Amino acid sequence: MLRRKAYDRLINWKAKADRLPLLVKGQRQVGKTFIIERFAKDNYRNYIYADLSKDENARKSFSGNLDVNTIIQSLCMYRSIPVPPEKETVIFLDEIQSCPRARESLKSFAIDGRYDVIASGSLIDAVHTTDDGRPPVLPMGYEEHLLMHPLDFEEFLWAKNTPSEIISEIKENIASRTPISEAYLDGLQSLFREYMIVGGMPKVVSKYVSGGSYSEADEVIGEVLETCKADVTKYNDGIKGKKILDCLESMPSQLSQSNKRFMYSRIEKQPSRMASRKYSDALLWIADSGLGIRCFALKDLSLPLKVQCDRGLFRLYMSDTGMLMNMMGNTARVAVFDGDYSVNMGAVVENVVAGCLHKVGYEIYYRKVANGEDMMELDFVIELGIELAVIEVKSGKDRSAPSLGKVSRYPSVQRRIMLENGNIHVDGAGVEHYPLFAAAFMDKMEKDWRRPGF
Repeated sequence: MLRRKAYDRLINWKAKADRLPLLVKGQRQVGKTFIIERFAKDNYRNYIYADLSKDENARKSFSGNLDVNTIIQSLCMYRSIPVPPEKETVIFLDEIQSCPRARESLKSFAIDGRYDVIASGSLIDAVHTTDDGRPPVLPMGYEEHLLMHPLDFEEFLWAKNTPSEIISEIKENIASRTPISEAYLDGLQSLFREYMIVGGMPKVVSKYVSGGSYSEADEVIGEVLETCKADVTKYNDGIKGKKILDCLESMPSQLSQSNKRFMYSRIEKQPSRMASRKYSDALLWIADSGLGIRCFALKDLSLPLKVQCDRGLFRLYMSDTGMLMNMMGNTARVAVFDGDYSVNMGAVVENVVAGCLHKVGYEIYYRKVANGEDMMELDFVIELGIELAVIEVKSGKDRSAPSLGKVSRYPSVQRRIMLENGNIHVDGAGVEHYPLFAAAFMDKMEKDWRRPGF
């Protein structure tokens, strides 16, 4: 059984005296249903489960009065169970995007306050109407949100039975900028390559760590991808669904270009403006469904970054690098396994770093100036706590980073970081060097990382 950080967050939610209904969001197959059911069984005497995507009777429970008593009586009647005690029961509404009225009912449950309610959905931000064509009236201010991702690298280390004291020591090394012992470094770099190949989908990781081979894990990744593609056709008409799949299939090629900016004209040979009008909604669906992570360009290097964001220019990364590897084929997997990044593996390494930063909770941006004295390309720019940090990702032997040298002239940039196949050190120019896997622990680089509860 995989250990997940989301379980601890559910425990923290239950400990709140004034908890609101909890909405657990995340892409398909990240383990939402499994972890919520496990939490419910471990921490409540009774729980009522309803899969709103499949259970028509459950949807009927929300078709009339949204009074809490009416809903509970209806759900229990359809299951032929007695109404359970209020303080010992959690109600789990799965795939809530399939029933807009159920989403609206969270306000009633929040105001009533007698029952704990957890809702989950895979496509909450991507699906705005369901079969009845009715958009939900969102219960703003009456629900809490928890976003689940595929396993992050630390969760992958847990799955591989990496001793907790080693993980704690690595975090301390990253926080204090002190070198990692070579014995640990080699092993962690190898595990990070495994993570790049396998990714973080729970079913895939479970298959792999239980003795499955890379090829067996890849078969499961293929099944997960087919499930995601089936969702595309289920929740979109034929024309839009085709556009979404075209965008999805183009992602490995987009990331493999020297200019990694997502270009609609690469999907279909036509002028960029026409292609943009045709595919922009499809691309938004990929991002909202959780399959993709957008990394927007910056107009300037100054805080707050959202103010400098150019939403018309962006790169699009796969949320799970295992999926990207599956789409790129066996040659790419072999290259990563061998540590041979000469086979255009820069795209894979950037993708896994983007995923690591996203899972830690950072909004990611990039900065590119194509010409002039300030010509530069910075892979990632983030707000690292209260500081502006620029990040270069080096997958090969070339460690030159002229762009990091140029940004030293910007007083707004407090941190210059290079992620590479090497150990931790700070060079004479003040650039901080970390191994690639340190991206998964980027929050430990913040000045205030020793927060209560760490």
